[in-house]
Amino acid sequence: MCGILCCLSPTDEKIISFTDRLQKIKHRGPDETNITVVQSPNLTTFTCGFNRLAISNVLDGKQPIESKGWVHVHNGEFYNATEKVEEYDEKYNDLVEKIINKDSYILENMTVEGAISFPKELDGIFAYCSYHKDTETLFVARDRFGVIPLYYVVETEQLATANDDQIYERIWFASEAKALIGLGDIHMFPPNTVMKVTLRNTNTIAAYHAHMETHEIHPPFPTENYYEPIKNVRMGRTQLYPDDFFIKLREAVEKRRQCEVPWGTALSGGLDS
Repeated sequence: MCGILCCLSPTDEKIISFTDRLQKIKHRGPDETNITVVQSPNLTTFTCGFNRLAISNVLDGKQPIESKGWVHVHNGEFYNATEKVEEYDEKYNDLVEKIINKDSYILENMTVEGAISFPKELDGIFAYCSYHKDTETLFVARDRFGVIPLYYVVETEQLATANDDQIYERIWFASEAKALIGLGDIHMFPPNTVMKVTLRNTNTIAAYHAHMETHEIHPPFPTENYYEPIKNVRMGRTQLYPDDFFIKLREAVEKRRQCEVPWGTALSGGLDS
């Protein structure tokens, strides 16, 4: 459990409340806090903060990650990061070494052209924000079931310019809604979604508009007839479960044990579990 706070703004004005808002979700990552600010020549500014809970790569897992013209910040786990290593060419040897030590570095393989389809390759629970400096484009994604929380808000602000007062829009993303209180209407970032965000000069009263383009990562699950209730009859285990059920269950547990710190689990019963 870590904490993310990101803001894409059309101005270079220092966001005074950013540090205070990041502090509101400090409990999500008490081990380390870092803030990265990227400013483009036209003043578009991306501010990214991360509260880290050190679980994997405890000594060298700092975020945000800056690499190859990108800034990445990620909360969650990528279970197939080491499997993807085999697909990389020799020219990515440095990246391969990083991925072996920390799953978040798989984001360094993202390209602008493939950023929309990139989450399809990921097996895990995640919420990430990846900002490309040259194109001033932010890509945000959340896992298929929405295990990792993420919220967003579009903030509007009226700023005085040489000619007239103009309205600007900033877009914020955070791991918890409490970090966004007072900025505007807070929305839950939908699961199974990747969003492309750019700031556009509309030459209207809204001088800069936050343009959001959303895509589904995977096809939706069927919503009808996806199961049949088991009738009230005595059945053996082989009738209840397919042959590979317990194999898949074991594999699902094992891939979630990729950490360097002591871990535990709690089991409960009931239909809500």
